[in-house]
Amino acid sequence: MRLRYACVWGLVALAVVVRCGGNAGTTCVAGTTSPCNATCGTGIQTCSSDGSGFGACVCPSPNDAGGDVSVSDAQGDVVVSDASGDVEAGPWTPSQLSGLRLWLDAEVGVNASVFSWADQSGNGNNATQTNPQSQPQVVPNVVNGRSVVRSQSGVLTIKDAASLQFSTQPFEIVVIGSGGSGSASCTFWEKNTLNAGLWWNMTTAGGSGQDIYVGTGTPTAHLTFLNVDGSNHHFEVDAPSLAVTVDGTTVTGPTATCDMSVVGTDVGLGDCSGGRIDLAEVIVIAGALSMSDATNLNQYLLAKFNL
Repeated sequence: MRLRYACVWGLVALAVVVRCGGNAGTTCVAGTTSPCNATCGTGIQTCSSDGSGFGACVCPSPNDAGGDVSVSDAQGDVVVSDASGDVEAGPWTPSQLSGLRLWLDAEVGVNASVFSWADQSGNGNNATQTNPQSQPQVVPNVVNGRSVVRSQSGVLTIKDAASLQFSTQPFEIVVIGSGGSGSASCTFWEKNTLNAGLWWNMTTAGGSGQDIYVGTGTPTAHLTFLNVDGSNHHFEVDAPSLAVTVDGTTVTGPTATCDMSVVGTDVGLGDCSGGRIDLAEVIVIAGALSMSDATNLNQYLLAKFNL
């Protein structure tokens, strides 16, 4: 049993996924479901999209009164089945998140030289780097067989837009990747002025970890998260009530009261000095994340990256 807790703007969402029993590995008809034995009684398993076998046997979640459960197939796709075994939706993706403002996937919408990385959220918040000497590269098979965008000398820029101006409202930034290697100081997210906005920095020098600032100079709020080793992780930052989460472990900092919009200031993504930063996926959500969205997002990322 794996218990995953996500602290989302003051709400605690509990996702319980039970993987046990069943007929994993059996040849089947793609998309069909089958009951299976689980500790809760009868669970549900779904045949993979290529028919190579059933996915995990999953019990109905106790957090969902409707009996819906998140199921991963052998390819890491997330589908939704109810207790009767009827498939209610196709593969779940972050595009279904309420409040989605940015979604960058290193395997979608990016070419080998990464002069432009297309936003999949529909908001047009593309990340660009026009200097050929500073362009990151796509590196395959880095995180659970998935590609990353690797930056060593240049920052990706996302032009300021209303969809990235959060005022004083809650928002969440999710990054799958690594925050540097060697004696590095790397920035996951930078959209700030002296006393406003967010600056999320990672340094691996001396194992000092992450620094999260709201504003710079004399910051409105500052949180340090230690013991980050430069390898790939599932990172999250919640703001303006600062909380940083690494692979399910959360440290909460002070609440920032300044305006996070910083109108007219572009987003800097993946800036790194003295090392490198890898980005496999970047997701930004505005507003309070619902329990169902938090559960589906965590399950999607776990199935895809095994982090």
